[in-house]
Amino acid sequence: MKSTKWILVILCLGYFIDFYDLTVFSVSYVDLLKQQFGIFDSTKIQQTYYLINNIQMVGILVGAIFFGILADKFGRITVIKYSILLYSLTTLLCIFVNNIYIFMLLRFLAYLALASEFAVSSVLIVEFFPPKLAAWGMSLLYILGVLGGMFATFLGVFSYKIMFIFGGFAGLGIYAFRRVLEESPYFIELYTSDRFKNAGSIVFLLRNYSKPLILNFLITLPYFFVITVMLALVKFIATDIDFASLVKMFLFGFFVGNIISCIFSGIYNQYFKSPNLFFIGNIIIFLTSIFTYRYISSNFIFLYGIFIGLIGGGYNIMWAQYAATEFPTEVRSLACNMIFALGRTSSIFFGIIFAYWITNESSFRMNVNILAVVVAIMVLLIIMFYKREKILNK
Repeated sequence: MKSTKWILVILCLGYFIDFYDLTVFSVSYVDLLKQQFGIFDSTKIQQTYYLINNIQMVGILVGAIFFGILADKFGRITVIKYSILLYSLTTLLCIFVNNIYIFMLLRFLAYLALASEFAVSSVLIVEFFPPKLAAWGMSLLYILGVLGGMFATFLGVFSYKIMFIFGGFAGLGIYAFRRVLEESPYFIELYTSDRFKNAGSIVFLLRNYSKPLILNFLITLPYFFVITVMLALVKFIATDIDFASLVKMFLFGFFVGNIISCIFSGIYNQYFKSPNLFFIGNIIIFLTSIFTYRYISSNFIFLYGIFIGLIGGGYNIMWAQYAATEFPTEVRSLACNMIFALGRTSSIFFGIIFAYWITNESSFRMNVNILAVVVAIMVLLIIMFYKREKILNK
C-alpha cells in the first residue's frame, strides 16, 4: 500500500488501540479481579492493581527499547506489524485464564508489544511526510489515541470482557492492514548502505548522540510529572463530591484538553520552525496548574481538567517530532523509543516520591511546588541554550 494517507490512517488506528489499552485495566480492574480471580477484599484488590500496573510499566520500558532496536534493524513497518499481532493474541487470552500469574505475564507481553507504538509511528510520520504535513499527522495520531482512551471508558460501563475482546480483535484487524504497508523510504535506503552496520546499536547511539538523547528526555519531564501527580491533586479537591465521580469528570476534561493541545500544536508548526515558544507556553501552563489546584473547587474540576490537559497531547507531539530529526536513520527509532522509555521511568520515580508525600496535604503541596519549579527551570534552561542539530532535512 503506497498511499501515505492510508499509512497515516492505519498508524492512527494503532495508536487508538494503544491509548485504549492504557485505559482498559484502570477502568475494569475491580470487576475483573472479583469475577475472574475471586479477589473481593478491597485492600487486596488495590494491592493487586498496583502490582499488575507496575508489571505493565516494566513491559513498556522493556518493549520500547527492544522494539526500538528491531525497528532500526528490520524495519519500522515490520515491527509495528508483528507487535500489534502479539498484543492482540495476549489480550484475547487474558479473558480465558484463571491463574493471576499467567494473567500478569499476558499483560506484561501486551504492554511490551504496545510500547513502541507512539515512538515508531512518530518516526514513520516524520519520515513519510514533509514537516508541515507531519505536524498535522502527529496531531491526528495523538487525537485518535485520546479518543481511544475515551472509548475504553465508555465500554467499561458494559463489561471488562467486552473491552478485552474489542481490543484483541481490533488489533487483529490493524495487523491485517499493516501487512500490506510499504516500508519507510529512509529505512530502505539505509538497508542498502554501509551505515546499516550501526542499525539499532545502543553503543553507537550513546557514543555519538547521548547529548540530544538526554536533553530530549529531560524536556519530557513536565508531561510525566503532570500525569503522575494530577490524580493526587484531584484527591485534595474532592471534599464535597464522590472521588470516583470527580476523577471521571476530571479525566474527561483532561482528554478534551489533550485534543485542544494537539490541534494547537498542528497550527503552531505551520508558522514556527522551532518548538521553543510552544514549550515555554506549556511550562507556564504546567506551573500554573500545579500552583493553583488548591483554589479549585469540585464545581470547576472539568475546566481544571481541560487546563491541565493542555500540556498533554501537543507537548508529546512536539518533542517527538523534533527529536526524531536529530538522530540518523540507523538509530532514529531506538532513540525515540529510549526517550519515551526514560520518560516512563521518571513517572515511576515521581510516583514513589508523591506516594511518600501525600500523607500530609500542606507538606505535599510545598514539596510538589518546589519540585515543579526545579523541573520547569531545568527545562527552560535547556530550551534557551540547547541548539538542535537537525540530521533529517526535508
